[in-house]
Amino acid sequence: MSLLGFSPTAHAQTYPYFCGFEDDAENAQWTLVNGNCANQWYIGTAAKHEGEKGLYITNDGGATTGYDTYSNSTVYAYRTFEITEAGAYSFSFDCYVQGEIDAWFGGAADYAHAYLIPGDETPQADSQSYWLMIPESYVSLTEDLVGQTGWETKTGFQNLDPGTYKLAFLWYNNGNLSGSDKGAMIDNVKIEKLANEPNVSVATSLEFPLTEVGASATATLTVTNTGGGDLNISGITFSNPDFELADAVEFPDVIASVGGEKSYKIKFTPSSEGEITGTMTIQSNAPETVVSLSGTGFTHIEITDEAPLFEDFNNLDESQPNMGLTPWTLKAGYATGSWATQWLVGTDSFYACDGTALKAETYPTTSYYESFDASTSLPTEWVVARSSGTDQLFDCRRSRYRWFECCFRYT
Repeated sequence: MSLLGFSPTAHAQTYPYFCGFEDDAENAQWTLVNGNCANQWYIGTAAKHEGEKGLYITNDGGATTGYDTYSNSTVYAYRTFEITEAGAYSFSFDCYVQGEIDAWFGGAADYAHAYLIPGDETPQADSQSYWLMIPESYVSLTEDLVGQTGWETKTGFQNLDPGTYKLAFLWYNNGNLSGSDKGAMIDNVKIEKLANEPNVSVATSLEFPLTEVGASATATLTVTNTGGGDLNISGITFSNPDFELADAVEFPDVIASVGGEKSYKIKFTPSSEGEITGTMTIQSNAPETVVSLSGTGFTHIEITDEAPLFEDFNNLDESQPNMGLTPWTLKAGYATGSWATQWLVGTDSFYACDGTALKAETYPTTSYYESFDASTSLPTEWVVARSSGTDQLFDCRRSRYRWFECCFRYT
């Protein structure tokens, strides 16, 4: 049954509050502000994360979750609730929102958003306005919800005084003819009062990039306080001296309650080759938190004077493995767009790299080459391959000629 225009008769005021849209009596307490828009909120069976029902956008009376991309729609679904005790509250829900991301539009074009609205204000549907204007009194609980590939859980936090509020879900699409197959789908809505204690929310592990022994790499770890009390970090320690804070931190470091966060830059300086692991421990007025750390150290490979450093690619034989280039290992190129990045060996005269500095760009250009002449001063360990001829090494990614395509790595 459609709830279009139905007004709630009871306010939610027992917490934690939960709505999985399975109870018709509770569903009746949601107000769907759809107006005459083509795309409307609906409670039904076409979309749900769990159970049999969910809240979703539809343009066919609830049969599917599709939306009409030709029609402007600004519609709301909201639940009125009463706060009797001041404090910190969390608002969470599961969502799956596709919509549309439009680079020309500057970001999200068709999207959903969760807001906290004062109880004495009522959102309005709109099928005419191309630009969406959100009242200043609306408090954002999430970022714009768009481009999701599956169900996600979103959570927002607010300190609230006693009073009446509305938890509202907005759907907006600008009617610019493009979009996706699905609009917005919502399930498992929760409102909880947070304890007056801090709570640490942080990634369980942090991985560093491949780093040369003796050099350093950094990675950022963000600590979020999802509790109702301030988080006082008294110290951060490491089990392995190869890991440390990149910048000095003065303790205690205070992170505010209800979603406050701070980022710490962690430095990795490998003392040896191979995989290196350790832990980072955060001490605070919340339970101790441990984060796993990992990285890999490496050293440069020295090329001795005995290594063959000269190759003019003259002796090519397409009937032989590796075209007869036995000292070379050939690897397939990888795609960075519609064209693959790759080295090519050919017998047609074209731009050539003379052997002193070869580079494969991932940005799709017509060709890349480096050339040197007799006046160029080169290190003594490099030998310049000949600067003319028909058998040369070059990098070309947008050629329509038929060349043997391969990627070179000298071993």
